[in-house]
Amino acid sequence: MLSYIRNHITFLIIIAAIIILTASLSEAAKSRRISDDLSENILRLHVLAASDDETDQAHKLLVRDAVVNLMSPYMEAASTKEEAIELVNEHINEIIDAASSTLASVDDENTVTVTLSREYFPEKTYGELTFPAGEYDALRICIGEADGHNWWCVMFPSLCLINASTVSISDTGLNTLKETLNAETYSSLFTDDEDTDNDNHIRFSFRYLKFLNYIFD
Repeated sequence: MLSYIRNHITFLIIIAAIIILTASLSEAAKSRRISDDLSENILRLHVLAASDDETDQAHKLLVRDAVVNLMSPYMEAASTKEEAIELVNEHINEIIDAASSTLASVDDENTVTVTLSREYFPEKTYGELTFPAGEYDALRICIGEADGHNWWCVMFPSLCLINASTVSISDTGLNTLKETLNAETYSSLFTDDEDTDNDNHIRFSFRYLKFLNYIFD
């Protein structure tokens, strides 16, 4: 009898392990699909300050404002990331001029380097949208030595609006984002603290082997 119980418990534990492994693989596959979809369709903006000096940080925001205000109309006209990148390349000299003239207007002698590159971004939240960490194509603007804290946003779809030096999410950009991404990816970007524990975490409960609930809780 004891042997039967032990075998039965072992069998149930194996089944539980298989269920957990299957669920974990499913979540990993979902994360990969979302990451790939974002990487293929999103163009980020990355502005790096010369240093963490208060003045350099303030100048970084001035450059940000100038570039966002310059490029937003072009980005709103783009329907794909490829079109957005073409528009950035077409207007790269204007971007450099806008950033450089902005610095010159405040007597900042730092030079500006503007490139399109692929780089790693940490997880970042803009309003109600949270973009996961990963590699994205980005317009990278380096001021001086670019040793200071930097600023990120989404350039295509054009999500970032600058109003009175504050950043808000563009409704037009949000609609483009919804049309560009698949439904699974789009819905994953919205964070809801009340639903986080229920929707984003898998919880297993064992009816008979209740001691296992403490292990997997």
